[in-house]
Amino acid sequence: MIERRLPDDPNETVRLIVSLLVRHSELSRIAIDSKARSISFFFIVRGAIGKNERAAFTRAVHEHMEAFHDLDRRYGIKVAVELEAVNGITIVEVRRDTRTVAREELAVVIALLVEAFGDRVATNPPADGEDDPAAQEEMVGNAFDALRRGKQKKSLIGFRDERRVLVCFAQGGRVGSQD
Repeated sequence: MIERRLPDDPNETVRLIVSLLVRHSELSRIAIDSKARSISFFFIVRGAIGKNERAAFTRAVHEHMEAFHDLDRRYGIKVAVELEAVNGITIVEVRRDTRTVAREELAVVIALLVEAFGDRVATNPPADGEDDPAAQEEMVGNAFDALRRGKQKKSLIGFRDERRVLVCFAQGGRVGSQD
């Protein structure tokens, strides 16, 4: 029987997903759709979110992303915000195109989420992962650069399971869907 070894160095996109899930306890899942060239960040908010709260949060994300990219003179960004009520919780998805996404955006989105929904935002226990923030920051930066260059050929989904982060290949359809 031939032994198959995994490469010692996982690809940059897998490292990106793992690093972001380890670093940001508010994230419940990340999906990268290679065909649509999009990355989706998922969060869980306890309870239902009213129509006015939904509209205010969506507007705030759009305004902040536009202002953020105006500062570095990047125009034509694509951002989508979807909120779906499921069994007493609301799943919040913020989807960005991979061509213009910036690593600093996630911190802005998380700050807006916490400002809008407070302690209703579900947080995960710390995941097992690298403790060196400087190394993580460099790894995240390199992975975002690779993501923008479009090197990712496979769609991936990363999520938490207890204190572990799992990354899987996604097949068929939009990876961010709840199907």
